[in-house]
Amino acid sequence: LLRDQDKGVQQSALELLGRLWRTGEGEIAAATFRPCMEENDPGIRRAAVLALSQAVASSGMSSGSAIEEALSQRLEDIDWNVRVAALRAYARMSAAFEVGKTTDAFAAESSTNDCPPIVTTLAAKVDDASMDVRHAAIDALAQIVGRGNAHAVASVVRFLGHD
Repeated sequence: LLRDQDKGVQQSALELLGRLWRTGEGEIAAATFRPCMEENDPGIRRAAVLALSQAVASSGMSSGSAIEEALSQRLEDIDWNVRVAALRAYARMSAAFEVGKTTDAFAAESSTNDCPPIVTTLAAKVDDASMDVRHAAIDALAQIVGRGNAHAVASVVRFLGHD
């Protein structure tokens, strides 16, 4: 069904597969969804990104390098809807694994050298040409800000223009 000629069937199959994914193997999930992330149709790419993030969140797998590589490529997609989906995927995965969570005041004041790579990736999209992408980046960062990540806080402040 992932290769069906009907784009609606492909998108529905991706959504269903993402919801039903149960294996904890990130490499397998990335390999399964990646071909769809490289389709010509932006709706299929978007559905594949969302399916991968759903699979990661529902199966409890850690976000490994194959998953992050697949998503990071979609952050540079020509279609803003796909970039927004990738940002939402990062936000969903960061929440599932409590990325950016700090346990004390010292950790909250740590330098950006210590920040998780996902925060740096999201912060870079605050300057995207698309307003929708900028808003999705801020939303994703806001979820991490709530866990006390100093770099995420600085990115949100910069976006708001209150240096």
